[in-house]
Amino acid sequence: MINLSNMKLKKLDNFGYTALELLVVLVIFSVLGILFSYLLRQNAADARDVQRKRDISAIYFSLEASKKDNLYPETITQGNLNGIDPEALVDTKGVILGQPNAEYRYYPADCSNGLCKSYEIKVNLEKEAEFTKKSASS
Repeated sequence: MINLSNMKLKKLDNFGYTALELLVVLVIFSVLGILFSYLLRQNAADARDVQRKRDISAIYFSLEASKKDNLYPETITQGNLNGIDPEALVDTKGVILGQPNAEYRYYPADCSNGLCKSYEIKVNLEKEAEFTKKSASS
């Protein structure tokens, strides 16, 4: 029989980490990095959608406040909207409402002599369906 009490065990001094430990840490940090970048992109998309909705609502309220005899302008400019921030007419890509490729779209209806009886303002959102505001007097 072997007497373990008299036997001296040789202690191994390990300096550093094994390749497996390093690989596990690398995989964990990679997964966390991918998750963080995904969440960051989602938050940015949410922020752009909120800005789009805020701008469309500002245009809508300005149109409703500046209508004359329940008629709306055929084209939207800062000149025919009362008290609107000019930046509200610029979409998230930097294109002004009414320009080609603008995210914000204005559709006047039943127009004559530059005035219209109704309208719709629309914008496509990244994470939701199209956002639409219609004139109060349709």
